Amino acid sequence: MLYKVSDMFRYRIVQIIPYLQYSNEIWEISKLTFFFSLSCILLTIIITFIASRNISKPISVLNKAMKYTESGNLDIFIPTERKDEIGQITRRFNKMVISLKHFFEQSIKDEKTKKQLEINALQYQINPHFLYNTLASVRSLALIEDAPQSADMISALSKLLKSTVVHAGMLITIEKELQNIELLLFIQNT
Repeated sequence: MLYKVSDMFRYRIVQIIPYLQYSNEIWEISKLTFFFSLSCILLTIIITFIASRNISKPISVLNKAMKYTESGNLDIFIPTERKDEIGQITRRFNKMVISLKHFFEQSIKDEKTKKQLEINALQYQINPHFLYNTLASVRSLALIEDAPQSADMISALSKLLKSTVVHAGMLITIEKELQNIELLLFIQNT
C-alpha cells in the first residue's frame, strides 16, 4: 500500500498494489541483479585467467630455459615479439646466453692455444738441450781420441748455439755480439 498527502487539499491518496505484482517485480529485479553479478564475476575470472596466463606462461618458459642453461646447454634461444618487461627480460636472457657461449668458446680456444704454446715451448727447450748434450758427448769423445782442436771447435759451436737460443728474438749487447762473431770465426777458421 502506497499513499501520498496532497499539500493543497490535505487529502491522502492511497494506492493499493497487489502483493503478487509487487513481489514479481522485486523477484525479476533480483534475478537480473543476480545474473548480472554472476556474469560480471565470471567475466572477471576469465579476464584474470587470460591475463595471468599471458604473464605466467612466458615466465615459465624463461624459467625452463634458465634451468636448461644452468646444466651447461648454451644452445637455446627464446623467440619473443613482446614489447613489455617480460619481452625485455627474454631478449636480455638471449643476449646473455649468446655472450656466455662466445666467452666459453673463446676460453676453450685460448686454453687450446695455451696448451699448444706450452708444448712448443717444451719442444724448443728439449731440442736445444738434446743438442747440447750430444755436442758435449762428441766433445768428450774428441778429447778421449786426443783431438783437442775438434773438441775446441765443438765447444765453440755449443757456446754459439746456447747464446743464439737463449737470446733468440731479443736485443743483445755489442759485447755479446762480438763474442758470438769470435766463436763463429774460430769455427770457420779451424
